Amino acid sequence: MSGEGNTGEDEREVMAVVPQDAKAPDGGWGWVCVVGRFFIVALSAGLTSGFGIMYVEIINYFDTTRAETAWMSSLFGGMNCVGGLFGGAAIERYGCRATTVIGSILACAGFVISYFSPNIYLLCFAYGILVGSGFAFMYVSSSVVVLQYFDKRRGLAMSISSLGDGVGMLVLPPLTYLLIETYSWRGAFLVTAGITLNAAVFGLLFKPPPYLSKASQKRSARRSVLHSFKQLLQNKLFFVFAFGSFLLHVGYTVPLIHLIDLVILKGVEKSRSTLLMSVMGTASLVSIVIFGWISDLPNVSRIGLHSASIAVLGASVMAVPSLDTEVAFFVFAGIFGVFMGAWYMGQGVLVSQIVGVELTSIAFGVHSLHTGSGMFLSSILAGWLFDITGSYVLPFYISGCLYLCASLVTLIVLIARRRVTDHSHNHPATRDSPSQM
Repeated sequence: MSGEGNTGEDEREVMAVVPQDAKAPDGGWGWVCVVGRFFIVALSAGLTSGFGIMYVEIINYFDTTRAETAWMSSLFGGMNCVGGLFGGAAIERYGCRATTVIGSILACAGFVISYFSPNIYLLCFAYGILVGSGFAFMYVSSSVVVLQYFDKRRGLAMSISSLGDGVGMLVLPPLTYLLIETYSWRGAFLVTAGITLNAAVFGLLFKPPPYLSKASQKRSARRSVLHSFKQLLQNKLFFVFAFGSFLLHVGYTVPLIHLIDLVILKGVEKSRSTLLMSVMGTASLVSIVIFGWISDLPNVSRIGLHSASIAVLGASVMAVPSLDTEVAFFVFAGIFGVFMGAWYMGQGVLVSQIVGVELTSIAFGVHSLHTGSGMFLSSILAGWLFDITGSYVLPFYISGCLYLCASLVTLIVLIARRRVTDHSHNHPATRDSPSQM
């Protein structure tokens, strides 16, 4: 995780390509945007992990197979790729504020339609497509606006806003269980619709930082979304990193969505199984703060930290099928939560560092295309494998292997980054040029 000499500073110098006239305020109104992203991340993470409870209820209500029901979460992930891509383009054209509000309205509408759904097919459309695309819009825009406001404190700002990941996993799964017990799964969807609409309020606070509001007026006439995308295509290092994210997300939802079903099948009470997500959330809360601070230290390689965290996640997921006791499952939830927090916090920071602040919005959209494609395959693949084999052994093994492969790909990015660093030392004049690796 630590490089030789001052590799952490070299990494920031080579990878953070910022225009001469663009100076992030590293504070000010940016902290308001941090709070807004906190709320949106909490919603996204909490609802993703809480869907494992909803997943079991819908299987029982509609008497569907796990593969059929998994289409809901798979379409949700798929729309994260399409919605994220269009979200990045929308930010380029309309800004983070309008994009967030549109996403909140879309997600709210999806939850309301889910309440009235008479079958699994309409649920797949409402939850998978509408809610999925809405959250993609909100996540991309909230991440971009925070990255635009911060440079030197970027790791700290992203880690604080990413605390929503842990809070969401701590609060929303138990709340989802309580809502289902009180109002049924339909009522839970309706209450969630009202909660989601509050994201529009935070979206209205996402005004652009002063340097971008002035600079964008000068550049908007000559730089279109297509032009930004063409610039991004020249950055090979970014697409290697995005491919690693794709591999990880093919296995990503398996422990989050199917863990509760697995432990219930192993004899753990449903009310106890929902606490696993809360343990993950609590562990994630602590780790995001700690790893966010560590990632900003001068001698720490953020990419190395990212890769190591993914490797631990993969190893822990592969161990799940061999666990038999309730205590063992809670230990896994704690370990997974700690390193999930470290991985989650680093994603946005690394994307921005690799491509530079001007291309951050379009890069987030393209990155979402990769991660969403992986999530689309993830849940439905796990449900299909369960229906064939009758157990979750193979889905969890494959998920763990994919995490490990993603860690290796991220190591390739680390090696390539060091080559760029060495080249910059030997040719100082090229240091201010965008990395084409």
